[in-house]
Amino acid sequence: MDLRLASLFNGSIGVDLITMPRGAHTLEIIEPGDSVAYLILRGEVSAVFQGTTKLPRRKVSARRGLPLLLVNTGTYAVYAETGVVGLRSARGGPNGR
Repeated sequence: MDLRLASLFNGSIGVDLITMPRGAHTLEIIEPGDSVAYLILRGEVSAVFQGTTKLPRRKVSARRGLPLLLVNTGTYAVYAETGVVGLRSARGGPNGR
């Protein structure tokens, strides 16, 4: 569930309150010039980079009080390791609006 809290800088940055039950997932597509940040208030969330290369997948995780920053261009699968409550902020493109 997402709830828009604010839209800053003429709509180029959006801030949403998010809740994700354990096991829920979403795809984040980061275009050049875009970025997405999660600030976890409760629970733990992970993001796996879905690259087209044969390199091992990159996984980053964040738990309560820590940010998860997605800035490299590509597609990320973001999923909740446990029940998550947090903030999601996106800059640029349709993700920020």
